[in-house]
Amino acid sequence: MQNEGIDLPRVLEALLSGAGIGFHDARKIAAAMLSGGLDDVSIAAILVALRAYGETPDIVAGFATALREACERVDVNGLDPIDTAGTGGDGSHTLNASTSAALIAASLGVPVLKHGNRSVSSRSGSADFLEALGYRIDHGPREAECMLTRVGFAFLYAPRYHPAMKRVMPVRRRLGIRTVFNLVGPLANPGMIRRQVLGVARPELLDVMVSAGAMLGYERLLVVHGEPGIDEVSVSGETIVYELNNGVLEKYTVEPEDLGLKRYNLRELQVETPSESVERFLAVIHGGGRPSDRDFIAANAAAALYAAGRVKSLRDGVEAAIQALEDGTVAGFINKLREACQQCCGQS
Repeated sequence: MQNEGIDLPRVLEALLSGAGIGFHDARKIAAAMLSGGLDDVSIAAILVALRAYGETPDIVAGFATALREACERVDVNGLDPIDTAGTGGDGSHTLNASTSAALIAASLGVPVLKHGNRSVSSRSGSADFLEALGYRIDHGPREAECMLTRVGFAFLYAPRYHPAMKRVMPVRRRLGIRTVFNLVGPLANPGMIRRQVLGVARPELLDVMVSAGAMLGYERLLVVHGEPGIDEVSVSGETIVYELNNGVLEKYTVEPEDLGLKRYNLRELQVETPSESVERFLAVIHGGGRPSDRDFIAANAAAALYAAGRVKSLRDGVEAAIQALEDGTVAGFINKLREACQQCCGQS
């Protein structure tokens, strides 16, 4: 196989010498990987060199752009949906707050186009969670557009919408290390969304991801990192927030008490299986469950509502989320979601 259009020695030398590569080189390299223009040895060499060099906004945005260009797109019909996602890699095994948050936001009228995969670091990835909830995850754009129009929520299972990723998956598996592809997925929603909450497991990624988001044209982006090292809004400690709003970046921190919430030990939020995560979510939305689960979910739903512009502050978002959890709004929405899934996707 020819390494089409890629000067491999130049790229490797630039990365290994510390000179680095820019957006256009990153985009071209990623496109060649996804199109079959690079052989496995070259892909492996570049991925390892990129890991050694470190992630930059140019590299992340370049790879995300190539992934967006190669994906199967979804027409959002002018609904301006949001997404909630995390880079994974935190190893915390917490219940799935980002997917729960997306469902709460959707129950309050925020269009949500949730893009995700199976578990990376938690014991319940978004696909695992929704599948356990009874949602069919393997549908295509037509069904997703039906769901989004009918009920204001659709899930896009990443392997279904990014078939070109199959070309690099064997190499990634053989390498067995985190690569740039672990970061770009959350920025490659096939709906080309403009508003998002994005969690990162390492604080050094806050600037990288918000800067990459700015390059990709996000209108509003909240990049969050919570103590003790989770890619969610935390109720166990401080959360660092990098907020991008129409090109203006603001950085701040939030404590659970700032949101009107108690502080909990992370162990209280951990789960063993996707089914346990769903069971605990269902317990909360039906008036029971643990206060720690409710508050963790509500804190992350607040970020989603704030990113969507539905509330003026994160604290207002927490109050709206808790009310929706307690008054049956979310439980009613889950029933509507299952009905819509049966109508649009052929499965309850």
